[in-house]
Amino acid sequence: MYRTVALCGSMLLMVAGDPSQAEVFYGDEVSRAHGVATIELVDRQPNKMHLELFSADGLWVGSLEVTKSGELGTTLDYHGPTAQLTIIWNPLIGVITLRDAPGHTAVIAFDLQQRLWQRAAEDQKFIAMYSRVAERALAVLGDIESRGHSGGSGKALGEAVNSARDVSPASDCIPGDWESACCWGTRRSMCCRCAMMEVGEECTNQYCWGCCEVLPCDSACGIGDFGCMCCVSGLFCAGNTGP
Repeated sequence: MYRTVALCGSMLLMVAGDPSQAEVFYGDEVSRAHGVATIELVDRQPNKMHLELFSADGLWVGSLEVTKSGELGTTLDYHGPTAQLTIIWNPLIGVITLRDAPGHTAVIAFDLQQRLWQRAAEDQKFIAMYSRVAERALAVLGDIESRGHSGGSGKALGEAVNSARDVSPASDCIPGDWESACCWGTRRSMCCRCAMMEVGEECTNQYCWGCCEVLPCDSACGIGDFGCMCCVSGLFCAGNTGP
């Protein structure tokens, strides 16, 4: 059975400190893969932050304003050397919206029944043209979210999550029914990790820590590896044969 879908990394908690002081940190592996090696946090307010982005060569590759708007999702306003794009990522309803400077808008929406992201045929060219820009902005958002900020599950996303795999030996586990859990996540990796953690908690009881067996993460993302719905199924532990 499916439990309530969790929102992984959807809550941005601003770093405490003097808003007038910029903080500089290195981009993680995913940010670097999308051309962002250094991230400078130049302004932060409740539910809003302004970032300047730089390549490994120290070249400016864009600025990003991140605004968290509750039920409206997270808005990313990206201004780069050659492109300006607004991305609205709303995991509460499974929608990614792209809007360029002239005001053209494209919507990518998740169909829960078909478990697919849908987009209008006439928007395909527009989405393809801006996909690299959108992926860069979402990569940086995921980077920010993963730095110890709390996600929908209430756990630090930066920590290793092994609850679904850290189980009693298979020979000791008496399997029960299959349990499933799903998460939304900015990045595929974060999303799958969240679903893995959620199903592990669903399986955990007085007999076992986690599930007897866990299937690979089933994920679908709206743009590249970003804006994802992920589900993981695990075999519930109904008992064990150990002492």
